[in-house]
Amino acid sequence: MKHQFKLILICVGILINAVAWSQMTLPPSGNNQKSEVTQYMGLVKVTIVYSSPDVGGREIWGKLVPNGLTNLGFLKSTEQNPSPWRAGANENTTITFSHDVMVEGKPLKAGTYGLHMIPGETDWTIIFSNNSSAWGSFSYVPEEDALRVTVKSAPSEFNEFLTYEFTDRLQTALPRDSSGRSCRCPSRSACPMAMNFTLRNCARSLRARKALHGKTWLQQLTSALQRKPTLTKR
Repeated sequence: MKHQFKLILICVGILINAVAWSQMTLPPSGNNQKSEVTQYMGLVKVTIVYSSPDVGGREIWGKLVPNGLTNLGFLKSTEQNPSPWRAGANENTTITFSHDVMVEGKPLKAGTYGLHMIPGETDWTIIFSNNSSAWGSFSYVPEEDALRVTVKSAPSEFNEFLTYEFTDRLQTALPRDSSGRSCRCPSRSACPMAMNFTLRNCARSLRARKALHGKTWLQQLTSALQRKPTLTKR
């Protein structure tokens, strides 16, 4: 009986430790620091969340990150279903759009997407997956694609860490770069309706309680006069 009680205590102890471990927030492995970048197009918010691995003297493009699709030999990554690059490290790199946008001229609904890439010597394919909660690209399947676009890579200054940045800041368009080592992969997101979102926001503000103050009218009128597009009702 005594031995049985002791065994029960050991099992309970293991269970408690397992639960505590599962609830811990662990630091990133190696130098894969968690990173996040946000930029606005008018009222349209774009956020990229990713883990940022370092170069560490390694040859990245075409070596550590091979061109094309790769059989990672784990989960759904097989010879029949090779995987793209995870566009970062650890869990999914994700990109979130607060409104519907156009990416390289193709429509993409508002939401959060898993971001994957297929590197090439000159042409790269950027994949927006409806699965944004996977670990890397091990579980990637093309059937979950929301959008694919092809862009041209270009040389860049050396970056020790993988970096996503917005290289220009317009009211209706947002060029985006991912760069690491000496290569960058530029793409362009646009929201043709961004001006109308802003103007409709002005109109809503003038119907709210704070519109009783003259300062609100002046602020919204100034904002509207700075934008030429015609407000459309939606």
